[in-house]
Amino acid sequence: MNSANFLVSIMMLMLVASACFAQDGTGPKYDLVSKYRNAEDTRTIRRHIEDIFNAYIESDSATARETHTHDWFGFRAGSARVIRGIDGYMGGFVENPPNPAVGFEFVELDIDVEGDYAVVLYLARYFQQNPKKQTFARLIRSIDVYRRDAAGWNQCASNLSIVPDHQRDARGLHSIPALRRPLNSAPHALSENAATPQPKTEGVDRYIRQMLAAAENGDDEAIAKLTTADWKGIGAASLVPQSKGKMDASVGAVLYGGRRIKNLTLLDQHVQVEGDLALAFYSAHCTIIDPITKKGSSGLIRFGDVLREEAGAWKQRATHIALFVDADNNE
Repeated sequence: MNSANFLVSIMMLMLVASACFAQDGTGPKYDLVSKYRNAEDTRTIRRHIEDIFNAYIESDSATARETHTHDWFGFRAGSARVIRGIDGYMGGFVENPPNPAVGFEFVELDIDVEGDYAVVLYLARYFQQNPKKQTFARLIRSIDVYRRDAAGWNQCASNLSIVPDHQRDARGLHSIPALRRPLNSAPHALSENAATPQPKTEGVDRYIRQMLAAAENGDDEAIAKLTTADWKGIGAASLVPQSKGKMDASVGAVLYGGRRIKNLTLLDQHVQVEGDLALAFYSAHCTIIDPITKKGSSGLIRFGDVLREEAGAWKQRATHIALFVDADNNE
């Protein structure tokens, strides 16, 4: 028996022994089988994300389409409203862009598998080439949601934002990117979904109103109460994923980086509920108050929230918040 087969045999024996140990009541319910499967799921999802990056590098529209579900929804890098459906997603795919992608690397990648859903938070460096063949990098932050069906894992939602690698403000934080899109369009009603509204969306609507109110009031205590004990997220002023209990700052400070967000008016929202899990992707007009200059700039805030229902209330399990200043009104 060669060494590779020997290692596989040992692993299988460990899996069987662990399953039996948990079932006969002689020890703790430590499910090594599930842990092994989660590790394999994590590897599969990482390869899937790499396939998406490579689809853009190779201008492969077929792979870009196949790596997203037909009912995908979320935000592309520069979108102000929620994009709904695979055709909407592919509308932003450019096969011959002026600054083609030439490579990427993960700076940090966090994948949590919960049943048939997985939450991905990552920071990646994305390399592009300008018409003069000069290579430059941009930072991509994202929350991706994956859903498992009979065909395997596929991305069903995402909120992705791009930060210029070189732009930083006086405190060393990355600057807020400008969004050249019409930001003065009329807001949508709460729970305006592509599909028929689902049960429990009223509770999610309540959560969204509470989160927006807490953000506008700068109420860190209220924000903390709206998040789960195992919360993870990427804030508007942070780059890498943060975890509650493993950071010095409050959740509110991580999400907004000391910037005050005022005059929030909901622009668009899409909610999907699956049992005790919900996805809430929404955007709002806002005024961004700089903590140093105290000046306000009109802009947009986008949320990609994964929620969990606990004791009858929806709480934020994971998020990526993206802030944009309105380039047309602030230049």
